[in-house]
Amino acid sequence: MMSAIPLQRDRWAFFNSLLEPNGSGGYSFILRMKPLEYKKSHSAIVRAKKMVNTHMLTYAPTQACRACGSSQGELLFSVSGCPVVRCAQCRHVFLDIAHNDGSIEEMYRQYGSTYETVYFEGINAGVEKNIDRFLARCRKYCAAAGPKPQLLDIGCGSGALLNRAQLAGFVCQGIEISAPLADQARQQTGCPVHTCFLADANLPEGSFDVITMYDVIEHLQSPRTDIAKARALLRPGGVLFLLTPNENALPRMIAKACYRLTAHAVSSPLEVLYYAHHLSYFTRASLSRLLLDAGFDIMGIHMQPYDLSRLRLSLLQRAALYMLLPVLMCCPPVQGKIALWARKR
Repeated sequence: MMSAIPLQRDRWAFFNSLLEPNGSGGYSFILRMKPLEYKKSHSAIVRAKKMVNTHMLTYAPTQACRACGSSQGELLFSVSGCPVVRCAQCRHVFLDIAHNDGSIEEMYRQYGSTYETVYFEGINAGVEKNIDRFLARCRKYCAAAGPKPQLLDIGCGSGALLNRAQLAGFVCQGIEISAPLADQARQQTGCPVHTCFLADANLPEGSFDVITMYDVIEHLQSPRTDIAKARALLRPGGVLFLLTPNENALPRMIAKACYRLTAHAVSSPLEVLYYAHHLSYFTRASLSRLLLDAGFDIMGIHMQPYDLSRLRLSLLQRAALYMLLPVLMCCPPVQGKIALWARKR
């Protein structure tokens, strides 16, 4: 359930429904009232405008921005007690909750056996075809790979990408903190899988041609730290591949519009799209900036449709998503996923 918004913003639900970002770190009021209503409410809006904007601009997240490290943010909404914040500096969206290794490990302890089984069981021929395309571009962009390039899959899950990479001629290893998933990956692929965090993996620097993070970076407590570690493990000219949900996807835009236009009454779409396991919500711009700042060159970006077979949706939610598919296919920037290839400088 959607929890109460901090800073007593519930008092201003009516006014918040009229707010839209103005592109300069603040918010603008959008007139959606009849003239008589506007006349009656004008003075209240003038009084509220300063207070609401002050709340939004002075909100201090407990968690620094996961993309740039800034300590200033704008509160967007709250889902299941987790504030969703947009960084005031780089505009990255993230959950304002701080984790440590223990809490992250506990979150994913039984991830493969009791939670998200639809995601791991939904790997069909279409998903495998997408993975093959991702890997082919990894090999294309890798500057110094030999006939048997070394690949590390961070957050390898049950081993779907490792399996396809082996078939494509890569020599593979994986990292997976969920013990049940790591066991599945070892059994299905025969690859070495390290059951630990990336920072704790005993791997020599400069030993991999390709590193993949397939639906992983959104789960990380500190993406900047893990991207830096991945860069250290890559050989010069090595390639890092990432796949992650797109914060600018059309379903997210619709969900946020419904929440705002109904004065926060319609929150269920947000609860489907924002949840505790995803700590970051990247856009094409924020993900590119993160990689450029970490010492990579962006080699390619592709906006990818949702893998519907891997989504845990009700019949109604699935039908709604199918209705959006024609728009999504015609407008790549609002598709569900971002696929990015970056090469180590």
